[in-house]
Order: sequence, then C-alpha cells, then structure tokens
Amino acid sequence: MILNGFMVAIGAVFGVLGRASLSKAIDKEKRHAFPMATFTINMIGCFLLGIIAALPINTPFLLMLATGLIGTFTTFSTFNVENVRFLREKKYSLFLRYAGGTCIFGILLIYAGMVVGKWLI
Repeated sequence: MILNGFMVAIGAVFGVLGRASLSKAIDKEKRHAFPMATFTINMIGCFLLGIIAALPINTPFLLMLATGLIGTFTTFSTFNVENVRFLREKKYSLFLRYAGGTCIFGILLIYAGMVVGKWLI
C-alpha cells in the first residue's frame, strides 16, 4: 500500500509540472475566448491514458502513470468551471463547442491511444 501511494506521488509531481508548464506556454498571449490550454492538455491526457490502458503493466507502475501523472496533468474540474462560466455569460456556442468537442475528441483520442498502445505491445 505504501508503494502504491509513493508511485502515485511520483507521477503526480511530473503531471502537475507538465500541466503548469504547458498551460503557461499555451496561454502565453490569452487571445482566445476558447479555453485552449485546458482543452489541449485534456486531449493529450486522453491520448496518453489510452496508450497506458492498452499496455500490460503492473499495478504500482500503472498507478504512477494513470492516477499520478495523467490524473494531475488533466483536469475535469477546470473543464467544468469553464463550462459554467460560458453558460453564465450566455456564450452558448462556446459552451457547445468546448463541452461537445472535449467529450467527442476525448473519446476518439482514448481509442486512438489504445490502438497505438496495442501496436506497441
């Protein structure tokens, strides 16, 4: 149990550093109404999680990658805060594109990642 917690913590450190760095790079000029950083990070996370899900790896390492790394790299809560903001501001088109695009492309990228992951085996 201690090993599992330690592995998640190691993955979390790299996930949060990756998210902060990539988010800062994408939002450098904040010219978008669309939350490009969160969308991009979540789509990358979906693809990587698809690959991880297809690999035959042991539990502690799986926890490090899936829960620690990808769990802290992506963010469902930020996604929802941004959607609520769009609804409150009556930006329904942005809401539909963001919520729909995230769900549809997220599922497609999980599948694509799984295909790549099985190909790697």
